[in-house]
Amino acid sequence: MSASNRFIVLGKIAKLVKRVAHDRRNIHVYSISKHEGFVRSDVYLKKRVHSEDTSNYKAVTPGDFAFSPIHLDEGSIALAFEPALISPMYKVFEVDPSICDKNHLIRVLKSRKMIALYSSLGDESVHRRRSVPFERLSKLKIYLPALDEQRRIAAILERTDALRRKRKRALELLGGLTQSIFLEMFGEPVENIREIPTAHLQDVVSVNRKITYDILKPGPDIADGIPYVRVVDMRDGMIDASALRKTSLEIAQGYKRSTLKSGDLLISIQGHVGRTAITPPECAGANITQDTARPAINGADTEFVKAQLETKAAQDWMARRTKVVSLGVV
Repeated sequence: MSASNRFIVLGKIAKLVKRVAHDRRNIHVYSISKHEGFVRSDVYLKKRVHSEDTSNYKAVTPGDFAFSPIHLDEGSIALAFEPALISPMYKVFEVDPSICDKNHLIRVLKSRKMIALYSSLGDESVHRRRSVPFERLSKLKIYLPALDEQRRIAAILERTDALRRKRKRALELLGGLTQSIFLEMFGEPVENIREIPTAHLQDVVSVNRKITYDILKPGPDIADGIPYVRVVDMRDGMIDASALRKTSLEIAQGYKRSTLKSGDLLISIQGHVGRTAITPPECAGANITQDTARPAINGADTEFVKAQLETKAAQDWMARRTKVVSLGVV
């Protein structure tokens, strides 16, 4: 197959489907996460956020694709591996398996290049977010070599992901050890039975750089623009600087107060509430979105504050005060 024939319009191989689950007794409600695909809602979020009446929920079967029209530009698209119920807000489609390997296609659709394109497909009619209908998504050209080549590529990437998962698990174990050492030295910070002196977070923040969050609508990704940090960029206590999107200089100048400096503490306040990271030198001058708060610590050690916020007690405290504002989107 020539290089020119390796691209095909998605709509040529995909079509919307509407499935009904006649027997709902053993089918759980799932959400679509940005990183982990289909996830059982009550397990992933540790509480039920969906409606008790699921009669209007959509059914998906193994091999179906589903996406969130208003969160597609963040990577909320996934491939189902088991029967599930999902919120009516999601769109479901299937593809022709004789032409397309599903494992290959989901990687194409979640690639950084494709995600960068999604924001240009939508309108802003839904809660100021760009809603992407399937009709527009289906007009995108995707990379689709011969079926055997698709399978080979998918297998290689799966092995790579397996290595990443092992590394992530190792980091989680290390993080758990760090937390154990912190708790042994200072105790649990919320109850504070050791009566260590305390202060409100706002009292250890620079008077010239108050706690803030800012860019509401960063617009399309601009290659030579100003980078900004989203919750999705904060992982394992760090910022993935290589994946940052960029907004225009004009938009960034309207939010100067939230410009980052090296060493700034960041806390996610929407979506995955409670994620933390310290701004690395390469992110100095970047900005943040409305989903992330920046306490510029001054008067305390930033690493020490971050460690307290990462304890289970502090995370539970934040979770109890988190309002569910978007059904089924994680």
